[in-house]
Amino acid sequence: NTNFMSSLAYIAIYEEWYVLISQGHYNWPIFRGLSNYEKFYLAKQYLEEIISDVNQFFPGISTVIVENILPLPEPPSNVDVIGVDAYYIPTSSDCSPEEKLIFDSHVIPHYNAARIYGKPIMMVAPSFIHGPWRMLSECQMQWYVDLALDPTYNIQSFLWFLYNYDNRSFIGVRNFPDLIDYQKRIGCQFLGNQYCP
Repeated sequence: NTNFMSSLAYIAIYEEWYVLISQGHYNWPIFRGLSNYEKFYLAKQYLEEIISDVNQFFPGISTVIVENILPLPEPPSNVDVIGVDAYYIPTSSDCSPEEKLIFDSHVIPHYNAARIYGKPIMMVAPSFIHGPWRMLSECQMQWYVDLALDPTYNIQSFLWFLYNYDNRSFIGVRNFPDLIDYQKRIGCQFLGNQYCP
């Protein structure tokens, strides 16, 4: 009776199943002796059953699975949205043609791989520092925005991957007030004037 369900965009069926399988994280008995391809096929069948259950209990709410493996194995047939988790690691804060080529080589292949399945796409873009990942500059963030607005890919939602500012292993975008303001302006562009500060 809270209208909470009507405010949900998606129900995520965990994420990166195929990535984790390919990295050997699931040593389940049902996978014993199988190739990665065979594991992907088996996981796809189970995911389709899970999604069917979700659809039964939460009718009308779209499901999403996020992946970042290439080539992208066939997603569950009944998933509504494919989440693409394609992170670009800049070599500098510049937005030179050379840096844009790096972005294109890191990111575009993932969207091309997801596009062939004909489903709406959720873009997951990075906003943190951790390990090899670096904080994007404003113009580099804009490359994700431009891609999200490109009708070629049917990107219907956009998610900045944000980490808490006090997480010890991550430095989140919340430590960069100018970038937070920029992301708010981007959100305003996407959502319309009623969401602008």
